[in-house]
Amino acid sequence: MSGQEQQTEVKQNPVVTMLIENYGNVEIELYPDMAPNTVANIINLINSRYYKGYKFDRVVENFCIQCGNEDSKTSEYSVKGEFVANNYTNNTLKFERGTVRTS
Repeated sequence: MSGQEQQTEVKQNPVVTMLIENYGNVEIELYPDMAPNTVANIINLINSRYYKGYKFDRVVENFCIQCGNEDSKTSEYSVKGEFVANNYTNNTLKFERGTVRTS
């Protein structure tokens, strides 16, 4: 390598894997540069084992995986969603196939 070449660090987004009963593994790539509070919240919930035994009440192949009915766990706190509807403009991700939305 000559003195003028520089190495650049490649940042890798964290990836979490959820095992959903009767469905299988779902890998979720997190984007801390787009939604830092949301990503930190998800990582804290995972580390505290919050999702262990969490009930997903709707799993539709090639469409959605959804949770949140009255029988599901509820959080004692919330994080304001980091998207344009909440006047947050740093998140430029689009809701496309495979996007996970938290609210």
